[in-house]
Amino acid sequence: MYSKDITLVLCTDKLPDDYKEELRDEGIACVVGRPKRFLGSETVEAVEMADGTVISCEMVMSHFGFKLNDQFLKG
Repeated sequence: MYSKDITLVLCTDKLPDDYKEELRDEGIACVVGRPKRFLGSETVEAVEMADGTVISCEMVMSHFGFKLNDQFLKG
């Protein structure tokens, strides 16, 4: 899988400065905001942000964080 057109969407702007520089050097756009919904009928065509901005796309790769599943280790 390859694309020369990548946009990184972050909910907060807590990216280390050296990462910001690396993204800029690689031509990767960075948008800060919360996604609201995906747009498209048969396939994803865009991401609508909470502020109303629409980011056109052909694919979305997401990572919404994680929740540690260690409850079975208690006791």
